[in-house]
Amino acid sequence: MAPPRVVGAVNLTLVRANDRRSIVGRQYRGEERVDGDSPEAMAEAFNRLVARLVAEAVRDLQAVKEQLVRTPGP
Repeated sequence: MAPPRVVGAVNLTLVRANDRRSIVGRQYRGEERVDGDSPEAMAEAFNRLVARLVAEAVRDLQAVKEQLVRTPGP
């Protein structure tokens, strides 16, 4: 029997303020093994997964930050 896992996905979309056109769009998906059978173990696995997905998103945003130009408001 396979060990329990948590699975999650985060969608990140940046849009221009003035015309709502998409600038950046990406889905981050992953899974993390649960080390135990308690609710606490599941929460710890979820926290590890979220930390990893957010770190990926931050890394990607830092890579494109020079391309992101502030758009004038209305």
